Amino acid sequence: MAKVNPAGDSLLYSTYLGGTMATFGNPFSVFFVDDIGFGIAVDAAGKVYVTGQTDSADFPTKGGTAFVPKDWFYAAFVTKFDMSLSGADSLVYSTLYGGGDTIGSGIAVDSTENVYITGATPSPSLPPPVVSPKANPGGGDADCFLAKLSSSASTVVYSTYLGGTSNEYCGGVALDPAGNVYVAGITNSSDFPISTLAFLPPPTSNTPALFAAKFDPGGRFFTPPSSAASAAPPWGAPGPL
Repeated sequence: MAKVNPAGDSLLYSTYLGGTMATFGNPFSVFFVDDIGFGIAVDAAGKVYVTGQTDSADFPTKGGTAFVPKDWFYAAFVTKFDMSLSGADSLVYSTLYGGGDTIGSGIAVDSTENVYITGATPSPSLPPPVVSPKANPGGGDADCFLAKLSSSASTVVYSTYLGGTSNEYCGGVALDPAGNVYVAGITNSSDFPISTLAFLPPPTSNTPALFAAKFDPGGRFFTPPSSAASAAPPWGAPGPL
């Protein structure tokens, strides 16, 4: 992870994050996992949050709580840095999340420093509490997930799934001032859950399509007001909620 000045011509901070990889019994994971960072966010105070995936048994952890089963090959990580400090002191917390073989790809932080991560998982057992999943967990090779962690990363506020019977991957997450959460990704599930206001229908089988989805502050799939939901989408009949 690195920070440069606004002009991009001076390095202000740079650090490594990771362990020694491939130590969980998967003889092939060294070739495709290791420790990889995918998402980064910054809060109002300048603290930095990163997420990605690791298969290192000695991945640096501090504070927080590790929310993973003991038999995982790789897991998502969530790490917070304070770049005003140096060395080990700059690591505020670092924790692991997943139900086994989980990838963290997007991260966001709210005004009270709660953290939201999204990505993909094949696991039917994300850390509880799991609220209103819009997927059959374990369908296809992977489903999208959305999780909210407390400001200290010591508690999972909620976890949820999004997907159909084929494959999904979420790549980004964002928040609005009201606390609603938005994720974006790709699906090839013909039964991907869509709202009555969907701009386009779900893809035909095995045809990848981009999607955007909205969740309310409690992690439930956003349902439009009844007056709006009564309007037919531009492509025809409304899809399932």
